[in-house]
Amino acid sequence: MALEIRKYCESDFDEVCRLVGTCYPDMPLKADKQYFDWRFVESPLGSSLNQYLLAFDGGKLIGQVAAIRDCLLVENSWLPCMWVMDLMVAPEHRKKMAGVRLLQAAMSDNPLLFVTGVNPEAMGFYTALRWQRLSVLSTFFDINRARPLLQMAVNSVGGPARLSKLLPLMKLVDAVLPTFQRSRLWVKGIRKGARYLETVVQFNGEMEAFLTQTLPRLGATFFRSTEYLRWRFEARPVGSHVTIVARSRRSGDLHGYVVVRFMERKSVARWAEIADIVVDPADMETFTMLLAAARRESLKRRADFIRVRLSGAAQLQQLRKLRWIERARPGVDDVFMYSNDPHLLDLLKKIHPLYITGICSDHSDYGGDEWPA
Repeated sequence: MALEIRKYCESDFDEVCRLVGTCYPDMPLKADKQYFDWRFVESPLGSSLNQYLLAFDGGKLIGQVAAIRDCLLVENSWLPCMWVMDLMVAPEHRKKMAGVRLLQAAMSDNPLLFVTGVNPEAMGFYTALRWQRLSVLSTFFDINRARPLLQMAVNSVGGPARLSKLLPLMKLVDAVLPTFQRSRLWVKGIRKGARYLETVVQFNGEMEAFLTQTLPRLGATFFRSTEYLRWRFEARPVGSHVTIVARSRRSGDLHGYVVVRFMERKSVARWAEIADIVVDPADMETFTMLLAAARRESLKRRADFIRVRLSGAAQLQQLRKLRWIERARPGVDDVFMYSNDPHLLDLLKKIHPLYITGICSDHSDYGGDEWPA
C-alpha cells in the first residue's frame, strides 16, 4: 500500500506513544502527555504541532518526524527556523522509505531547518538530501570520577571495549580525584576579580536587558528571551537545574549566566550538563568564572563528570587552555542545515560559524537521563 504522510492531530496521541515506546523503550518521557505538550505546544515561539508529521501504511502508524520552533539571529534580524527531531520509523518498516518521505515533507514545508545529534550511520541520509553539514560544535568534559565516564564510553554503540580492562584501575583514581578537583577550584577561587557569582531561581527583566545587549555580540545565534528561558528550564516538567549569574562588583550589572542541568543514567553515571552559557565573547574572565561555578555544582551534587557542548572560537580555545577534555563526535556534534531558498543559504554560509550551546534543538531534553526534580 502507498504511504500516507499527514499532520498530527490530538486523536493520534495514543498511537504515537506506542510508536515511541517501540523505538525508544528507554525514554518513557517521550510518551508522557505533560512532557509532550511542554515540548511541542507551550513554547513562547508558538506550537509546532502543525509540523509534527506522521507516516501511515495501510492505516497503521509506522513513522513520524517532529520539530520545535526557533529563530536565528542574523545581521540583527531574527529568522524563523525549525529544529527537526524524533525522526523515527518502526523497525519492521524501515525499508519502506518512510523516513525519507517524512523528512522530504518537512523540507518542503519550511524555509529553514536544522538538526543535530545525528547518528553517525545516518549522516549520509542527510547529505544525500542536500543538507549542509556544519562542523561547529565540540563536546568537552571535566572529570570528577573517571570510572563512570569510561563505563559509558565502553557501553556506547561502537564503544572501545578494550578500555574495559582499565575499569578496576579507575576505582583507585576515583578515590582521590574529587578531592583534587575541589582543591583546584578552591585555590582558583581565592583571588577576587571584577565579577562575583550569584545563584538565581528565576529569569527576570534584568536578564532580558542583558540578552538584548549581548546576543548580537555572539554573532549568529539562536533565540533567547526571559520568557523563552523560563519555558525551557523553569517550566520543564521534569529534571533539576541551577542558574548562576555573574555580576560586576562595582555596579552589580549582569555580565553572564550559565544553566547547569543534572542527569543520571541509572547504575552507570550521574553528571552535570551545561545546558546554556551566554557571556560576551571578549569577556573570558566571566566565562572562566562561570565554568568554575558549574564545576563546583557538579562536585556538590556528587556528579561523576561535567559536560559542555558549544561552539565559538574564543570559548573553545579557553576550554582547551583550561585543559577540559575534548571529544570529537562526528554526526552527534555536527549541525545539519537545510533551506530551499538559495539566497538564504548563501547568507547563512557567510555568517558561519554559529554560536550554539546545549540549548539548541532538544539535545539535553531527551527525557532518558534525569534526576528526580
